[in-house]
Amino acid sequence: MLAPFLDRMVTRNIPMRFNAMQALQFFEVFVVDIPGKVMDLEYASGPDIGYDTCDRWEGLPPDFIKKWEDYRKPPIAFSTSVLRWICSFDRMCYIVPPVRHFFLRVTLIPSRISLFLRKLLSLPHPS
Repeated sequence: MLAPFLDRMVTRNIPMRFNAMQALQFFEVFVVDIPGKVMDLEYASGPDIGYDTCDRWEGLPPDFIKKWEDYRKPPIAFSTSVLRWICSFDRMCYIVPPVRHFFLRVTLIPSRISLFLRKLLSLPHPS
């Protein structure tokens, strides 16, 4: 039942994420409508269950899901899933970041060249 609150706290969309004041205000209003017996339920936890892999919305009533669907976090991007899979192999978590940084630097080269040319063309000509 806390799925909308938790998803808005951990969403990857930073502008949509709750700040501390918004989270407190939402929680104080939201928790009043949740029955005590639901709040006392225990949920499975373990090393394989993470905040970004578990489905907090599973088993919730359809009308509740419909009401709060705007608060549901978007699915993990395919590229993120691929990078996580690659990093799951031995030592790849040490290799992937430098490779990504290299390709970031390579993609910045055209913009640096154009900046250099603009500065070069804007220099005063010696008379």
